[in-house]
Amino acid sequence: MILAFAGLALPATTIFVLTVGSIVIGRLGGFRLFAVVGLAALTLALTGVWRVAEYVSVGLIVTVIIAVAVHFARLSPAARRHYVKAIWVRCRWRSVCRNVGLSYRDRHIQDKRHKTAALPVTRNLPALRRSEGRHRVRHPRVWFYPDEYGIVGRVTTIPGVGREEFDDHAQHLADAFRCARVQVAQRKAGKLIIRGIVRDPLAEDLLPEQVPAGTYSRSADPGRPYLGLSEWGEHQHLRAPGRTGLLVGGEPGRGKSTLINSLLMGWAGTAAVQFALADGKEGGDQDDWHQRAWLHCGRDLDDVIAMLSQVHALMRARLKSVRAVTGRRNAWDAGPSEGWPLLVTVIDECATFLDVQAVASDRDRKPKILRIIELVGDLIRQGRSAMMFTILATQKPSTDAVPSQLSANLGLRLCFGVKTVEAAITVLGAEIRDHESYSPVGLSHDDCHIGAMTTTIRTGGELFTRVKVPKITQEAAEQRAAQTAHLRRDPAEALAFATELPQVPADISELDEVTS
Repeated sequence: MILAFAGLALPATTIFVLTVGSIVIGRLGGFRLFAVVGLAALTLALTGVWRVAEYVSVGLIVTVIIAVAVHFARLSPAARRHYVKAIWVRCRWRSVCRNVGLSYRDRHIQDKRHKTAALPVTRNLPALRRSEGRHRVRHPRVWFYPDEYGIVGRVTTIPGVGREEFDDHAQHLADAFRCARVQVAQRKAGKLIIRGIVRDPLAEDLLPEQVPAGTYSRSADPGRPYLGLSEWGEHQHLRAPGRTGLLVGGEPGRGKSTLINSLLMGWAGTAAVQFALADGKEGGDQDDWHQRAWLHCGRDLDDVIAMLSQVHALMRARLKSVRAVTGRRNAWDAGPSEGWPLLVTVIDECATFLDVQAVASDRDRKPKILRIIELVGDLIRQGRSAMMFTILATQKPSTDAVPSQLSANLGLRLCFGVKTVEAAITVLGAEIRDHESYSPVGLSHDDCHIGAMTTTIRTGGELFTRVKVPKITQEAAEQRAAQTAHLRRDPAEALAFATELPQVPADISELDEVTS
């Protein structure tokens, strides 16, 4: 009898372990089909069809093991280190949701309470316990998987628990998941992505050899220069077509010069992009690019006015001839070319040239500052169809350094680490106040976030994106400028040749006489 009982118990135990194991693995790994088949095998075993149930159970568990092994093998070595954490977080998901307030008891329970209220007390308690059982608690559904920097969960929201609630409890989730921080994003209605960051991509240097192939080659798209790597591990590009300019803010030494060098390196490889540079600091950051730039100047206000006047005159001439030369109302529709290059005007430390309050009592400098503001304002407001792109960079983000009539028309904004929320609002807008997890104030506390910034580039439904810019050394920028110096062109000469007009004058007052 003992042998007979053992012979009967062995397959039953094997089937039970295999089916229950497959159900658990299927649920944790997101393989719902395996869980369903496991339940079917367990049902067959309970009904007495032992042989069929045994075959189904063995086949199921082998399939689950193979699927998990294939999924694990396809991950990168960095992501494999977080595989166990993803399973552990999935096991604790329901418990964490209940404790931080991301779940609730279904409100339909109230109906059952009313139905059982008339029953005697001895009969009412079991019925009430059944109606308030665990299966009546609603949780957001989630599927976790590891990635190179931590774990990522795709969440399906439930009524009353959405993006705002997850944002409010992001720090609690980070503590529960044992992560540095949790980032929440919403790509579509009813679907969230929560990311537990174990290894922060913003805290690591992005080397030039890590950027996508062709970023600094001649074939790179001038309309989409490379920007950097986002905290989601995605490469981001600047979308210049249809934009008139870019505002860059941040404290000294946080990465503004590195960003400008990276953008110039991406643009410098083709004669379809030309530069006009003004260095308000005269610290030598732009000296290496003078050999590649069409125009350049230091912080002398007269020199800046002369340079901006030539750029402004070129814009006026382009606006009058854009349809005749390109065949389109907007030059961006035809794209940059050597005959009609994209003109990038970089004004570094623009507070030197735009801060009227700093020279309010200086009768000589104040009119010049106002003239510069007028020229820059026209470039930003009218330069879109003429394919003119203006970059304003400042380490003093305030309404004095960047007048509101200029910043309001700059659709692209980037902010490196700053000390105050007011400085972040000046660059990024008032919306950053309601998105604390994206605030650049948190990027100014340590050196590991040098080169990290918050941008107004939208990814899905998000208003902001955090990006790490490539670490470009001054030697690399100097070498790139020297290699591409032969691509320097005078866009005014190209326009004069294309339209059979005389040379665009340096004095803007002479423009009407030339083009009449």
